[in-house]
Amino acid sequence: RLTASGAAAAFDLSLHLIERSLGADVATEVACWFQHPMVRGQGVVQRKPTFAAESTHDMLPVPIRLAVEIFGENIEDPIKMTDVADQVGVSPRQLERMFHKATGTTPLGYYRSLRMHIARQLLLYGKDSMIDIAIAVGYSSASALNKNYIEVFGIHPRDDRNKINMFRVRKNATVPSA
Repeated sequence: RLTASGAAAAFDLSLHLIERSLGADVATEVACWFQHPMVRGQGVVQRKPTFAAESTHDMLPVPIRLAVEIFGENIEDPIKMTDVADQVGVSPRQLERMFHKATGTTPLGYYRSLRMHIARQLLLYGKDSMIDIAIAVGYSSASALNKNYIEVFGIHPRDDRNKINMFRVRKNATVPSA
């Protein structure tokens, strides 16, 4: 009898059982089906949530927290940093200084990274074309997205998608049995 506490732990346990019975490739494929970003190993402690807030979110200064929320609401239609500063109630330079002190990066760098990570999720776990992904994260062309993607992740989006597709079941092939 095996037990697990919580949904994520039960899923990780299931993935470990699949890996033991059918191999790491099949376990990775199943994790991809459920968009499960990683399989935790034994002994990894789950983060404990804080009351009514993410643990790092409540540690950020209010203007930075508000800027991050504004970035999240403006993925498809990018917003100018001057507009973000106005909405937060500080000057653009003050926003940049505060943001750098709290996060170690500039507001624009953080925003671009957020958009790139969303683009990567769409690329790896979806079937949309590059132009559709580009538009979804606020780029007017696939070539502009490709350029930034390579700068951030060090790999061309096409190659990244091909790499993840190595672990997917092709043409509805049956999963190997034990």
